[in-house]
Amino acid sequence: MPKVSVLMPVYNTREDYLRSAIESILDQTFTDFEFIIINDGSTEIDPTPIVKSYKDSRIKYYKNSKNKGLVFTRNRLMALATGEFIAWMDSDDISLPHRLATQLKYFVNHPDVSIVGSWIRVFPMPDKGGHQKENIGVLDVLRGWPLNNPTVMWRRADIEKHELKYDDKFPVAEDYDFWSRAVRVLKIANVQEELLMYRRMGQNISVSRGEQMEKLDKQIKQSLLDLLTGDLYLQKEITKLIKRNPRKKIFYKEILPNKQRDIWVLGMRLFSYKVTH
Repeated sequence: MPKVSVLMPVYNTREDYLRSAIESILDQTFTDFEFIIINDGSTEIDPTPIVKSYKDSRIKYYKNSKNKGLVFTRNRLMALATGEFIAWMDSDDISLPHRLATQLKYFVNHPDVSIVGSWIRVFPMPDKGGHQKENIGVLDVLRGWPLNNPTVMWRRADIEKHELKYDDKFPVAEDYDFWSRAVRVLKIANVQEELLMYRRMGQNISVSRGEQMEKLDKQIKQSLLDLLTGDLYLQKEITKLIKRNPRKKIFYKEILPNKQRDIWVLGMRLFSYKVTH
């Protein structure tokens, strides 16, 4: 059994991008891993000869009979994994050489953490995004994507214990939906270091896909609000406060007197605030 299973779905990825992604994993300073790659029915660029050109026994290559989509392929990759840890990798990004070693060290130093992401370095069109906070809670997920998905590593036993999988009801927001469920039962964190180069080419998504993402995003956020409280007034207040200021202490200051109420999640008091009616 390898220590880490690196999982990578591939669909019509350019050869030069795919080679850079594969080589960035094969060149990791930490070497005890299996590298599972699934070709999700690529129709324009066949990754088979590219993958098979690497004579590395750690690579395990599979194909879907036809294009099944990212959710199906992610779940199949998870089912094939045998490592103690699972690390995700996108087929057009580049993991820095110490990525796996750094994340494994974080797990050793934080045995209560089940999921670990990291910062990213965006290229070739750099921006200021990608530096997420270290400790992730329900409110952080409610604000938006708390993790850079291609950087994520997790303890496989913890994910399997809670039967967490990607949901095909969320074909364009499968990662956000996954984190919204995982944060309810597991501790999530980010290494405060850039461990992956994230390729951003400035592509525009279609209007229909954008509308679908917006709809599913709202659905996920509403599910988290329902977890916190069934009071619709309080849900609106929480949403306003998150948009106004992301710091938790603002919850104590901006909802003013009369009655004190605590929000409890999984037996832990998430925060305390006052309500006005």
